[in-house]
Amino acid sequence: MTEGVWLDAGPVARVAALTVTYGARHHLCIPTVRAALAAGADHVYVVLNGAAEVSRKAIQGEFGAGSNVSLIHLATNRGSAGGFAEGLRSVPLQSVGSVWLLDDDNECATTALAELLAQRARLVAAGECDDPAMLSHRKGNVLQERAIQTRSAPVVYPPSGSFLSMDLFHRLSTAKSIASSTSEHDAGSPIEVPYGPYGGLLLSAESISEIGFPDEELTLYEDDTEYTARLSANGHRVFLCPGSTIEDIDGKWSGSDSALTGPQKMLAAQDSTRRYYAVRNRVRFDTVRALKEGRQVRYRVNRLIYMAYLLGSATRMGRLSAYREVRLAAKHGLRGQLDLGPELAL
Repeated sequence: MTEGVWLDAGPVARVAALTVTYGARHHLCIPTVRAALAAGADHVYVVLNGAAEVSRKAIQGEFGAGSNVSLIHLATNRGSAGGFAEGLRSVPLQSVGSVWLLDDDNECATTALAELLAQRARLVAAGECDDPAMLSHRKGNVLQERAIQTRSAPVVYPPSGSFLSMDLFHRLSTAKSIASSTSEHDAGSPIEVPYGPYGGLLLSAESISEIGFPDEELTLYEDDTEYTARLSANGHRVFLCPGSTIEDIDGKWSGSDSALTGPQKMLAAQDSTRRYYAVRNRVRFDTVRALKEGRQVRYRVNRLIYMAYLLGSATRMGRLSAYREVRLAAKHGLRGQLDLGPELAL
């Protein structure tokens, strides 16, 4: 066991749920744990990722000794990557069939887990994939919503050569397809996607043993993208299940002003630490993928277009300081300098 970690022993579970919480977010975490148990998780592991004492007491008080909830204590906040990595190390994989990852504000539908298991069994029985990873549908997740609408992940997900998820050529060529698509055809069947979030991810213990744990150098943001893309690259194809639904109780850090574009929301956000890690890690992901697939020229063109648009937006919005933060984070991501990020607040 990693130094500084203490684990309450829990019973053997067929499907273990795993969530990571921090700060004083027990008011979000407790409903998430309740919902996971109601959905059929045999055991829930909660990583207290440098969580406040009030959260520890509240969660322990809600799920006392002898319950099917175990707490994993980390003295400091190690980000989502460190939290989920330690959680996966602590779950007894030799005794668990599958692990279902959830963010601490993911309130799942009662049928969410059963739907994931049923759809996975159908894919395996049909010979489509020996050991797929399954994703619940996070309501409000733009990429997932569009993938369900179009029934085609390649139309929706940014291709290799994109920069900060933007690819002008891809956007122009697929805009008509997205606008004219409906989800009437085979709407409930799984859709293969290249990657996804931790929240709602069901994966086998065998796949975890094979590919390892999240990359802790990433700290937070896009560590889930890297991890699930790694699953796909190692033969564990990732499938989104429209019938397995999750509601995010908490809001997005970048805001929800519909009058702003995605890059403009990022500039307007007040949390510079989150902005730094989100930009640095996505740039790193896009850079590595472009190099692997020989899309460097396309990547450079998209980078120039994106940063020019961002500079213009920042000038109009009076957010040039935020633009400079983005530029620095992008430089670190481009160069693979993953040891220069700001400390996380608890």
